[in-house]
Amino acid sequence: MALISVVMPAYNAEKYISVAIESVINQTFSDWELIIVDDCSTDTTYKIVSQYVLQDTRIKLFRLDRNTGSAYLPRKKAIEMSSSNWVVNLDADDYLDTKNLELLYNRAIDTGCDIVLQRMISVSEAGEQNGRFICPQVNFDMSKVITGKEACMETIGNWSIGASGALVRRSIYNEAWNKYEEHFIGMNTDELLTRKLLLCSRLVSFCNVNYFFRDNQASITHTFSTKHFHILIINAQLRDIIVEEFGRNTKESRKMEKQVWNGILWCSILYVNNYFKIPQNERTIIRNNINAAWNSLRWGELRYCVSLWTYLLVGTNYHLLLFFIALKECVKKIFR
Repeated sequence: MALISVVMPAYNAEKYISVAIESVINQTFSDWELIIVDDCSTDTTYKIVSQYVLQDTRIKLFRLDRNTGSAYLPRKKAIEMSSSNWVVNLDADDYLDTKNLELLYNRAIDTGCDIVLQRMISVSEAGEQNGRFICPQVNFDMSKVITGKEACMETIGNWSIGASGALVRRSIYNEAWNKYEEHFIGMNTDELLTRKLLLCSRLVSFCNVNYFFRDNQASITHTFSTKHFHILIINAQLRDIIVEEFGRNTKESRKMEKQVWNGILWCSILYVNNYFKIPQNERTIIRNNINAAWNSLRWGELRYCVSLWTYLLVGTNYHLLLFFIALKECVKKIFR
């Protein structure tokens, strides 16, 4: 049994997946297995990975029966197939530092923690660092150890720490899946799972090593998709979890309520700006979902997090909020 299982969901990743696989093969730490779950790719992804399987017995490939439309489900399948006590996630278009697994594992042993986080650095499509994103920031103390709850709150409102490529104790996945129900699978589900893992962890440490993720401007995160509105559902689920863990009317629940509020504002602007791109049969559904999220706002907690002007102006009617957003966006386009 390998010490670390690297799990990789893959869908139409022929352009970059070789770089991701090679970054695992070239690790200074050799006691690993790489489990790749192909989400019914329509390009040569499966063929490329099959060649690596023939070359290295530590690499395993599984192909799903049908496309799931989400990286979460093939990632979960890969984790369920893993045989190690430790798991590292690696996306098919990203890659690892050469000493990544060695340093993460040593850090886990030294600190006795359940999760080791590293620094995420964005790279261009060519794989070169572009300086667009780094998390945590360079002045962050990577030597500290914090509780799982503290780490979770570092992701609420703003991701001041990142979880891509984290080394996670395998049992923490089981605990998270058993403790928290999965009500919805869609875009941002991985981000929800990250919070669940952190909350189930006793201690979280950091390691001064880099995970390189490709900043693909053509990806779904950079282009419009109705899947972006999934954040409304994810935030609602996350709020229930935060309240369960920290209680109502706490600084943590207020911080979460502001995230819900910001998600509603963002989705409202997205809806207005892309109104004619949204299929007509989906517009009413999306608008009703935004309205429902607005109606669920806990104004007693939110009033501590937003300006009095905002609270008084839009705290009475969602349609008034949508009107002001539409008006603002029109003015921006006129004077652009």
